Amino acid sequence: MADDLVDTLQRIGLNEYQSRAYVAAVRIGATQLPTLADEADVPQQRIYDVVEDLESLGLVEVHEGGRAKQAVPVPPDVAMTDLKERQLAEVESDFDSATDDLNRLFSEVETATGFVTLVNRAQAIRRHVQRAIDAAEWWLFLSVPLAWYRDLEDDIRAAVDRGVTVRLLLVSDDEDAVAARTFPTAVAVRRRPGADTLVAADRAYGVFRALGSPSVTRPGLVTSDENIVEMFHRYSEQFWLAAHVVQTDSSPPRRFLNPWQVIQTTSDSTVGHTAVVEGHETATGRFDTWEGRIVDAVCDPPITSEQAGYVPRIAGLELATDTGHVSVGGWDATIEDVAAHGIEISNLG
Repeated sequence: MADDLVDTLQRIGLNEYQSRAYVAAVRIGATQLPTLADEADVPQQRIYDVVEDLESLGLVEVHEGGRAKQAVPVPPDVAMTDLKERQLAEVESDFDSATDDLNRLFSEVETATGFVTLVNRAQAIRRHVQRAIDAAEWWLFLSVPLAWYRDLEDDIRAAVDRGVTVRLLLVSDDEDAVAARTFPTAVAVRRRPGADTLVAADRAYGVFRALGSPSVTRPGLVTSDENIVEMFHRYSEQFWLAAHVVQTDSSPPRRFLNPWQVIQTTSDSTVGHTAVVEGHETATGRFDTWEGRIVDAVCDPPITSEQAGYVPRIAGLELATDTGHVSVGGWDATIEDVAAHGIEISNLG
C-alpha cells in the first residue's frame, strides 16, 4: 500500500523522496528528521531539503525544539485539499496563458505600428488589461466593470506611484457600491451604468470589448497599434464626459500625451509652466527630449470648459529652450517642430 501511495503522490507532482517522506510522516506522526529519513529511506543529507519542500507545499509543519527539528504531518484531508486547489489554479493559469499566447500566434495581425488580436475569454481580457496598466508611463484611461477593480487596484496604485496620470471609469449601476470603495487620491474616478470595456495606455497598449447583452459573448480586441490606441483615447472622452463624478484627483495631473490635454488642464495658466517633452522631430523622425518654459499655447477651437466634449482640431505649445524656441504638436504632428509622445509639467500646483 505504501508503494502505491508513493506512486500516486508522484503522479500528482511530488518527487520520489518527497512522496516517501510524506507517507512515512503520516504513518508515524511527529518525528525528528533523522528518524524520518530512516523510515522513508531518504538519504540523511537530503532529508532537510525534502522536508522544507513538503513544508512549502503545506503537507508538513516543522517544529523547532530540543536537539533536532520535528516534522509534523498536516492532516491529509486538509493538506491534500489545499494542494489540489493550488495545483488546479496553477494548471488553469498555465492553460489560460498558453491559450492566450497561442491564440495570438493564430489570429494576431501585424500592422505597421503594432499588433491587433482578438481574445474571447473574460479572464484573458482582464490579463491584457493588467499588462496595459503595467505598460503605461504617461496617461492611462480605464473603463472597466466595478467587479474587476479589486484585482486591478494594486496595478493601478503602482501606475500612480510611477507618476502616470490615471482616469478610472467604473461601470456599475450601484452608486453605493462604488462609493464604498477607496481609491488612490491622485486618481480621477467616475461611474457610468453602462459602458464598453476600454483601456488605453499611452499609445502602447489598448483593450476594447463592446458592451453587450449578458447572453452575448463578445470578443475583446487587444492591440499595440499606435493609431488604434490613439483612437481609443479619443473615444474615451465620450465615456468620461458623460459619467458621474465619484472623485476628483487631489492635485492636477503632471503627465500628458499631447498639448490639448495640457491646455485643457491648465486652462488660462498654460503659459509660464515648465515642460519636459519626449517625442520625435517631425522633419527627421529623430527621438529626443526637450525642456523649456511654455511661452505660447494654441487651441482651435478654444477649450472653454473640461466638459467641452471634443478634441480640438489644432492644439500646440511653444517652448523656450536653451537652444531656441520649439513648437510642439501631438503625436501625429506634421507642421510643428516636435511631435510629442509625452509631456510632463513640472511646476503645477
